[in-house]
Amino acid sequence: MIVFKDADLDLVLPKLEKALTIFAGQFCMTGSRLLVQRELADELKQKLAQRLEAVKVGPAADPSSDMGPLIDKDNVARVDAVVEKAIAEGAKVIVRGGPITEGALAKGAFYRPTLLEVNDNAMEIIQEETFGPVLTLQVFDTEAEAIALANDNQYGLAASIWSRDVDLPLRVATEMEAGTVWINDWAVVYDEFEEGGFKNSGLGRMNGMAAMDDFIEYKHITISTGVSRTD
Repeated sequence: MIVFKDADLDLVLPKLEKALTIFAGQFCMTGSRLLVQRELADELKQKLAQRLEAVKVGPAADPSSDMGPLIDKDNVARVDAVVEKAIAEGAKVIVRGGPITEGALAKGAFYRPTLLEVNDNAMEIIQEETFGPVLTLQVFDTEAEAIALANDNQYGLAASIWSRDVDLPLRVATEMEAGTVWINDWAVVYDEFEEGGFKNSGLGRMNGMAAMDDFIEYKHITISTGVSRTD
């Protein structure tokens, strides 16, 4: 999720929240990495932290819940260990979140949203999927830096770019090593267009005409007449 300095925060913030909390982050297209341009970083951090702290975690069947549980308690422990390791390696805590250990929800696999600021793109929490409601935030200065940070990863399923500019998002999108790129939106999928990843995010495509390739076997036949030519 790349947010440039001219982005409309009223549009961006609700999407950033949902990109992290849909399915409690257990979604292949979860918005787990946030890159924000320096001029907007302080304001975005403050407002996003407020939104994440206000997320109501609870049973998925409860209409008042904003986010449901992880799949099981083992994964709660796994996600929290990833967060603790990142903090030990230098990640700055903006919203700690973490396991719910008191009250009725302590019996379930509930985990509050977490927001960490990270300066080292080589950290494991950046390079590996956490698959939980944990968001990393990185600050960048230039368009080229944003592209380099985003592409410095073994995965490339999906990305989003946020800006009021007309040309900038299209320039960045063409440079992104991701199978799907949304501009000023997230998780919008059209059945008539291909969906799939780059690099270790997989081969092949779903939807669109390219999906037919997985069901087709091509045969190459050549013919020689067996007759020599003298002319």
